[in-house]
Amino acid sequence: MSLLDLALKYKQANDIQRKMVIDQHGGIVNLTPEEISLVAEGAIAQAQDGMDWLVGTWYNVGQTLKYNGKIYKVIQSHMAQATWIPDAVPALYQEEKPIGSPWKQPVGSQDSYKSGDIVIYNGNTYKSLIDNNVWSPDAYPQGWQKI
Repeated sequence: MSLLDLALKYKQANDIQRKMVIDQHGGIVNLTPEEISLVAEGAIAQAQDGMDWLVGTWYNVGQTLKYNGKIYKVIQSHMAQATWIPDAVPALYQEEKPIGSPWKQPVGSQDSYKSGDIVIYNGNTYKSLIDNNVWSPDAYPQGWQKI
């Protein structure tokens, strides 16, 4: 493939990415057969649930990915960029807490415990009774049920 062909393919991929962003905001996108071929060839990577995070990959809301040994859920559709890493951009990703993981102090609403989340705290297992729970079972016992 010549440099010119590669540049054209890159421009086409960027045009498709823009269409996909428009689609995420309620627009209707009809990709041409050539554009579909570019997506199929991997010119635009489509994320699969559970795959490792990768720059240049399109992520849809609700998909899960792995980064630095942790699982994250996508909370805003986007094309991954080098500076938009999962553990640094809570507007795009939410860390998934495994059932029964050790309690960890949330830093804000993006990583707070939701109703039904289960944690281990001081050797006991607790279930969060409220959404946006940022308190430990000791600090706010009404927000937790020992199970």
